[in-house]
Amino acid sequence: MKQILFFIIALVGLLSCTGQQSTNKILGHADSMLNSNDDSCLAVTSLLDGQRQNLHLYTEAQRMKYELLYAKAMNKAYIDFTSDSIMKKVALYYDKHGSKNEQMEAYYLLGCVYRDLGDVPKAIEVLHHASECADTLDDNCDFYTLCRIHSQQAALYQEQCLPRIALQNLNKAISWAYKSNDTLAALSLYAQMSFPYAMLNDIDSAIRINEHASEGFLKQGRRVEAAMTIGGNIRNYIKKNEISKAANAICVYEKESGVFKNGNVERGREVYYDLKASFFLKTNHVDSAIYYFRKEMRDDPSYSGRSCGSYGLALAYNKLHQTDSVAKYALLSTEYSDSDYNQKSSEELTRMNGLYNYNSHKALAVKKEKEATRLKITLFVVVLLFIILLLGVYIVYQHQMAKRQKEMQIVKRLYNRTLEDIRTEKENVDKLRRENLEEYKKEIEEREQKIAKLSVIVDKYERELNVKKDARHEFELHNTSIFLTFDLLCKRGGVPTEEQWKALTDELETKIPLFKETVNHFKVLSKTEYRICVLTRFGFSPSDTNCLLGGQFKNISVTRKRLLKKVFNIDGTGKDFDSMISSI
Repeated sequence: MKQILFFIIALVGLLSCTGQQSTNKILGHADSMLNSNDDSCLAVTSLLDGQRQNLHLYTEAQRMKYELLYAKAMNKAYIDFTSDSIMKKVALYYDKHGSKNEQMEAYYLLGCVYRDLGDVPKAIEVLHHASECADTLDDNCDFYTLCRIHSQQAALYQEQCLPRIALQNLNKAISWAYKSNDTLAALSLYAQMSFPYAMLNDIDSAIRINEHASEGFLKQGRRVEAAMTIGGNIRNYIKKNEISKAANAICVYEKESGVFKNGNVERGREVYYDLKASFFLKTNHVDSAIYYFRKEMRDDPSYSGRSCGSYGLALAYNKLHQTDSVAKYALLSTEYSDSDYNQKSSEELTRMNGLYNYNSHKALAVKKEKEATRLKITLFVVVLLFIILLLGVYIVYQHQMAKRQKEMQIVKRLYNRTLEDIRTEKENVDKLRRENLEEYKKEIEEREQKIAKLSVIVDKYERELNVKKDARHEFELHNTSIFLTFDLLCKRGGVPTEEQWKALTDELETKIPLFKETVNHFKVLSKTEYRICVLTRFGFSPSDTNCLLGGQFKNISVTRKRLLKKVFNIDGTGKDFDSMISSI
């Protein structure tokens, strides 16, 4: 009591201070007070209530700490939470900015909020998340809070009639209690294991646990806790017909538990009258049994308590062979049982509805998660295909660029050679003019004509080197009727007539006026050689060209290579010939 008074005085002194440092001190002392003494929780809530008007002056971190401590004090004071709005914000804040211990405590308190709101499935889910926040490998882990989390889960699972899961959580809670050096909490949790065992109808285990726990409390000097624990064995002793142990447990419970005043048990524990009445009925003290059964019916406001009391009276009067009273209290017990059943059914329906909502939300969350995963996979595949497409386009582009670059190199070589020819011819013309002889006049004219022709070729090469081929021009060239006729003849293995040859060459020379002049620049071609050039410019393959020429060439590749030298005066392959002709 002196310690609590000291903390209250210290907090009152600090509350008169201002500034961030003072606020941190206030919150720090409140936290220490809650951790050191559970009885101080009401004092802390009162003092924090006095600071609520100053919350707007707090930083966000201080506000969150304030709300966390306030919720912690409420939970320890057994004050029910009525809303989850504040603690949800606190939990989200510590999720981003808090330590593992702060996250664990925030979610533990949020789980307690849902417990008070009656949303048991949600409470279990949040408490499970709280336990996952713990870093048990860290020496600074808050094992005490982790112990409370599993203890709270055990209570909720027991409430849901799941004793085995409750036992699993109690075992975890006990191990964390020992880890936090809280042997008293570990002993209390061990005593709680008797209830799930009783639910499993393992009465021997329930009795053994209560006896061992009671002995442990006595060794710790906790006589009240020892009496409360052994009192939990009264019904078990009666069921096992261990009357002397039951009598001793009743005596200890009444004398040392501290829950009796003037012979009456405190409110909320009226079920004890049923236990004592059952003991008297078992030992054939019927009048005493009737007294306590009636006391239970009078003092216990619940339907279950009144049902037990009236049923006990029916059993007692049956021993006295008073059939009218037996019938009366049997009927009354049935009525109370029905009312109790209806009330519990309504509660169970509410619980099942909450569980259904929880499962529905969970199923929806799983569905959304699957949809998100599917969308991610789809996006990944689309992006991958797009990358592959881009890669393919890039490779084709690079191939075309390399091919084009090779063609340009050939054109450039021809261009440079033609320029050299022009320069040479001009030098010769100048030399002849300096001679100023009449006999050179004709030769000068011929050389000037040659220079003019070479200049035309240079212009063509310059355009080629600076401008790409006109795609529309090529499209029109390959869509002429004569080209289609030759293409059809090629597919059928036919040979064109002289009129068709003339039409094809006329069409090409119309579309490309310099074609004939270009290919005959160095040497005049024969008719067949010129036709090979024409077919190549139209894009016919070497085999198609040979077919249209009647198959007269055994090796068309050699012929094309020879024509490259004859037409362009360069050495190369048949493919180089095709490229050069196609560039005209």
